[in-house]
Amino acid sequence: MKFVTGLAFSLLLANTGFCYAQTGSFSNSPSIDCSRARSAVASVLCNVPEAARADWEVNSATWALYFSVGEPGQRQLDADAQAWRQSLERICTLPYLPTEQEKAAREMGRMFGQIILGPGLRIPGPQPITQAHISCLIDAYRARAAMLRSRLKGDAIIEASLTPDQHAEIQEALATKGFLRVDQVGPGTHDGEFGPITRNAIKAFQQSMGATPNGFLTNDQRSALLETPGQREARDAQLAAQAAAEAKAKQDAQIQAAAQAAAEAKAKQDAQIQAAAEEKAKQDAENARLQAEAEAAKAWRLKVEEAQTKGSQYAEKADFKWSLTEADNPMTDDKDYTVTSQQFNGKGVVATIEGTCEHPGHVAFVATLEDAQDLKSPLGLPDFQNGYIAGNKRINDAPLFPTRFPMQKFRNSILISALTSLSGPEAIETTWRVLAEIETARGRIILQIPKFNPNVQKLLVACARQYENAKIRGGLADARPAQQ
Repeated sequence: MKFVTGLAFSLLLANTGFCYAQTGSFSNSPSIDCSRARSAVASVLCNVPEAARADWEVNSATWALYFSVGEPGQRQLDADAQAWRQSLERICTLPYLPTEQEKAAREMGRMFGQIILGPGLRIPGPQPITQAHISCLIDAYRARAAMLRSRLKGDAIIEASLTPDQHAEIQEALATKGFLRVDQVGPGTHDGEFGPITRNAIKAFQQSMGATPNGFLTNDQRSALLETPGQREARDAQLAAQAAAEAKAKQDAQIQAAAQAAAEAKAKQDAQIQAAAEEKAKQDAENARLQAEAEAAKAWRLKVEEAQTKGSQYAEKADFKWSLTEADNPMTDDKDYTVTSQQFNGKGVVATIEGTCEHPGHVAFVATLEDAQDLKSPLGLPDFQNGYIAGNKRINDAPLFPTRFPMQKFRNSILISALTSLSGPEAIETTWRVLAEIETARGRIILQIPKFNPNVQKLLVACARQYENAKIRGGLADARPAQQ
């Protein structure tokens, strides 16, 4: 129920001819007096049911929030509401709707203009309200309502979610039960808006129930308020029947207690037997876990041994040479190592592969592809979106699989492999070779990284040492799997 001299947000439309009505307003009716409306906002609210419902949602949430905050919060809410209302015409670029006097003046100007300048004179009319204006305004009201509801808590959220008709039903029930009197606000004011008068009536009802008078109904309180006398009698009868049932249930419980005591004694004995069985099952499970861990560790060792055997054989057969360079790193007092290999496809493509300790526990191999006949000319590569180059990859003896090689600093520089100290498809301990296949404008090139090349091994040893030093310096957690 509105409180006409209260909130600033309920009178924000004074500058545009709006005035909140004192008659009922429900789901598809705006909370303004449409007979006095003369702005674009008023026109939309008074003629578009969807806009009127959005207006209701804002009003309902605003009243709920208003009585959920203290006086400073209420003043701030008034200011925020006024600023929001004044921003609507700017946000939605709403047209100005002329008054009747302005329309008459424009018509008189048109007539005099035609008399003086001839009938060909045309005076443009006012800009129409379009569907875009309507949609923008509805979205703005809904966003405002959602923002206000997000600040509500507890029973205030429940109130803001009720429909206009449900609000009016509560007011009618308050009036019927004497908490909301006609002589307070006049007839025809069950408008669904919970202003100060309705709020005080709710508090009075709550006090009559012995509940805390906070002005917001709980679900149980609302149900009690909306009860008719017949419903109340039915509820009292139900409570009496429930009390009798509870008395009988208490007697039955006493009878059952003795039987339960005997059952509990037997259950205790059964529980002891069950506990012994569970303890045995637990021990069996632990033994199975230890066995599984031992088998996993054995399988891991076999994979490492296989990598060492096959990797050494592969490194001996590899035609490409790998050079090793080192440099002092004053930041860590370690030496930075880099291995380099140049590989060709015999059709004009040269790939320079560099392996470095990217960061503790990871070794990265980056290939730079160039035109061997003219290093200054760009080499045509299969361009892939989001910084990748398409190609194929093979790890150890696993089948070939398509992959996307990430580009590095330059377009022709791609990441071929990232060996890691963690378990995985490219773990340092179990990987013995990596092959990468790239299609270029000068034919296919296959890049080979033999992990057990002597210089590559020196790089891996240096990286492992840096990893251990980093753990000592910075407390880096050892992420190596237990089976290693």
